[in-house]
Amino acid sequence: MPLVGTSLVEDLVQSVALSHLVRGHDRLGLLLLAAPESGKTTIATAAEAAHVERLTVITARSLMNLARAPVDGQMVVEFLLFNDMASIRSLSRASMALLINTLNQVVQGEKGKAMFAGREEIKIERQIGVIGCLPFKFFSDQRYQWAHMGFVSRMLPFAYSYSADLIAVIKDGIDKGRMKSEPSKMPTLKARSINMSPSYVAAVRAIADSRAVTLGQIGIRLLKHYHTLIRAHALRHGRSSVTRDDLDFLRAVDGFISVTECRPL
Repeated sequence: MPLVGTSLVEDLVQSVALSHLVRGHDRLGLLLLAAPESGKTTIATAAEAAHVERLTVITARSLMNLARAPVDGQMVVEFLLFNDMASIRSLSRASMALLINTLNQVVQGEKGKAMFAGREEIKIERQIGVIGCLPFKFFSDQRYQWAHMGFVSRMLPFAYSYSADLIAVIKDGIDKGRMKSEPSKMPTLKARSINMSPSYVAAVRAIADSRAVTLGQIGIRLLKHYHTLIRAHALRHGRSSVTRDDLDFLRAVDGFISVTECRPL
């Protein structure tokens, strides 16, 4: 049984986790922001697949190793799924700063050499997507650091909460013994190009420009994110062209893109 009231978030998580298959567009990064007990980790498991590596915490050096070019026959990790990004507080301040900086690099697809003491050299050679879960309070308390290092603009910050009615429905289910629910399974798909008409291109531009103002961003990265997301959603649903359903999905997601408040589902 799927999670109650979270179909939009599950659709979003899976679309992001398939965004590397949209030809001609960079993959997405996603940050799920909500209070504790809001099902972030459970919802994020909708993205579980062979190409998604589920993590609790990782060091910058290990992340760089994942971003190396794969050897023939090697299983390639396309996305990192963080159950709770607040766990990086277990790292020292310097280690946390290096990790965030490295996440910036791999999410953006920037390549180059990382040099360490002792003459160790690691090459970042490919892009990796990130899907992270983070309590909104922790994000708010640390917002300056996250924003200052450019991490937020490289991700889609989806901030949500449960309405009182939805909480009541969930609790009623628990009372009746329906305590176990699972997200829907992610489809297995192949990379393809997704077409989009000029009218939809203009609509995506308008949505992204409006949201960029509320985020305090120029909007270039956000526009790229939205172009990828709407196509990834079409791909997830087996389409080769963007339709009204995909635009409606983007509008619905856009309403939750925020760094200041969690909107009820």
